[in-house]
Amino acid sequence: MISDTAAGVDVSRRTREVLSGDGTRLFVEEFGLDDDAPLLVFSHGWACQGRFWRPQIDYFAKTHRVVVYDQRGHGWSDRGQAPLSSSVLADDLEAVLRAVVTLPRKAMVVGHSMGGMSIMGWAAGHPDSVAALSRAAVLASTGPSEVVSKSILIRSPRRFSASLKRVFALSLALAGPEMANTRLTRRLVKYGTMGPLAPVDVVAECSDIVLRCPPTVRGGGARS
Repeated sequence: MISDTAAGVDVSRRTREVLSGDGTRLFVEEFGLDDDAPLLVFSHGWACQGRFWRPQIDYFAKTHRVVVYDQRGHGWSDRGQAPLSSSVLADDLEAVLRAVVTLPRKAMVVGHSMGGMSIMGWAAGHPDSVAALSRAAVLASTGPSEVVSKSILIRSPRRFSASLKRVFALSLALAGPEMANTRLTRRLVKYGTMGPLAPVDVVAECSDIVLRCPPTVRGGGARS
């Protein structure tokens, strides 16, 4: 099975399939050096996939062993039967770490958005594994609760803010239709996920990743 994660990466690449605790097949890629190198494991966010981490792969694979995986239902990973939840995503991360960590070399675990929530869920659900398998964690653009209520995506007078954010949360949780990759959708992705000075090529790549996410997975992830 081949994905296009490796575009632009002039380093060794290996792929493997990891079975989560409920039998769901997860697609895992490894880049860079062998088992003796410092290990980085990246967990991507909602509506993304492993190739979201391409800049980090490009940078770190020259000196590290870099592992990325597709969250269930995203990219090349199977959707599984269980609804998306922090505990299910935690079990997936546990399976990936058990498969790739070669002791005594532990992993630096990095999570963005839903990937950060996966790490927090993993720490809560598999506390013994935290010290056994990881040496540190990086939580980027994520939070343990009140993600929508603390959002600044929708600016409005305070008296309307709570209602608008409830509507916003409900709209995200709808499966909705597939979204075409258009100038409008790219502008929406940029507004919601990037800064105003993001280069055009970065906006295009991130939009392509997000818009490939199946609507049912997008809605299920937002509900969780």
